[in-house]
Amino acid sequence: MAIRVTPPQDLIVVAESSAGFYPGRFSEYTSIRGARITNGHLAAVEQDGNLALMFATREEGPLFAIANEDLRRADKVKSGLNTVVEVVAKDGETVCFVGPRGRMRKIFAGVGHPLM
Repeated sequence: MAIRVTPPQDLIVVAESSAGFYPGRFSEYTSIRGARITNGHLAAVEQDGNLALMFATREEGPLFAIANEDLRRADKVKSGLNTVVEVVAKDGETVCFVGPRGRMRKIFAGVGHPLM
């Protein structure tokens, strides 16, 4: 599994934003009646020279991080005021994030995966 929990100490935040998280493909989210996203914060972080995407909630703190070297691709699948980004890890695991368009661009550029 490419997604792993990272301890929050010694992190440098490159860019961050409020965001929603769904554990699967965007097409799955839109096809499941009553599907919910988890609200929280998405950040591009650096720890000991390594970049990662980190998702955290207010209640539980950091839930997971995806290391830059574990990211295969990040695709913008829908955009308006908010952007939906589908992230595919090297092991094929897929997750979706939704958040403000400009901030999402900064976050993904911060981990070396600019959104087109």
